[in-house]
Amino acid sequence: MSLLTALALSRRSVTILVIVMLLGAGLYTYRTLPVELFPEIEFPLVTVVTFYPSANPEAVVRDVTAPIESAIAGMEGLENVQSTSSENLSLLLANFKFGIDMAEAARTISSRLSGLTFPSGVQAPRVARVSPNEFPVMQLSVVSDRDIPELQRIVESLIRPAILGVDGVFSAAVTGGVDEQVLVTVDQGA
Repeated sequence: MSLLTALALSRRSVTILVIVMLLGAGLYTYRTLPVELFPEIEFPLVTVVTFYPSANPEAVVRDVTAPIESAIAGMEGLENVQSTSSENLSLLLANFKFGIDMAEAARTISSRLSGLTFPSGVQAPRVARVSPNEFPVMQLSVVSDRDIPELQRIVESLIRPAILGVDGVFSAAVTGGVDEQVLVTVDQGA
């Protein structure tokens, strides 16, 4: 027999007491263990979203994405930058090493981007940290026989304010709408 087995058999009362204490400690720990649906996790990721209306992907890369990439290059703790340039939109994902203060990293990126000048029409870049607390809880779709601009007006004026009026709603956004335009053709002879 091994030494531990011989010791456990010779002092049975102590062995039973140790087992009961371990079970009691395990039950206490299990009952006091906090459980959260969305635990506080800080991802080492900062996103930069910039809208450039009526621009093709090549113009977005040249006028928006490339200057932003060069502005944030060389930051402390930056591992890599992934960018996607599509029509009207530039999206950059700056991935940092774990342990970096992400609030400070987002402030540094914002300050570096504030010194950049973009062509007219480019909206200011939005710098944001990725947080599970900011993911949408619910998404709704609206379908109707009406035309899209009329439906968008109804959603903006009636439905969105009703949703925002519900207690506990942080924000509500409408996506997928259209911008109405008026095309005026001037008769030069008149």
